[in-house]
Amino acid sequence: MAASGLTFYTGDVSEWQNNLFAGSLKHEQLYRLVLDNDDEVIHEEMLLADTRARIRDVHPGLDGFLYVFTDEDNGGLYRIEPQNVSEVMTNVESGSHWAPSGARLH
Repeated sequence: MAASGLTFYTGDVSEWQNNLFAGSLKHEQLYRLVLDNDDEVIHEEMLLADTRARIRDVHPGLDGFLYVFTDEDNGGLYRIEPQNVSEVMTNVESGSHWAPSGARLH
């Protein structure tokens, strides 16, 4: 995985409750790690697999969404929102959207 940023989610999105989220510079991914009651990883999921962004860090926001910082020359701050089973990345600074195929933007 080669994690570059890691956060434990305790916000309001029920499907993310008590999950770990890890960014990866090397693999250009955002990972979601689902834990059991003994804090063992029982499921690993790559989010934003089609975006190919060097994720520098990931943080939960006060609004319940996740925020990731990318490490490219044109990198930025993005908000991750759950949308059914897909995730949507929104550039906070420019308002532009960046999403994997099949994701609906709003």
